[in-house]
Amino acid sequence: MWIIRRSCGSCSSSGSSGDGGGWAVVYIGTNPPVNPVDGFLWIDVSNGQFVLKSYDGGTWKVVQAELQWDKVDGGSL
Repeated sequence: MWIIRRSCGSCSSSGSSGDGGGWAVVYIGTNPPVNPVDGFLWIDVSNGQFVLKSYDGGTWKVVQAELQWDKVDGGSL
């Protein structure tokens, strides 16, 4: 599991603001996380692309395909 800060030019350094910026916990991997809960986020890297998916309590729904990352802090994928 990784903590990824959403890009937000006007976010405060604490990671929260009224404009929707801040921190999100997202699982990154080639297989979905075990025992997900409703609303859980997963970045599927199984096909060599970054595909953001959300769990709706029964299935994984694609939120955004072909995500692009400029920088990853604290590790590598």
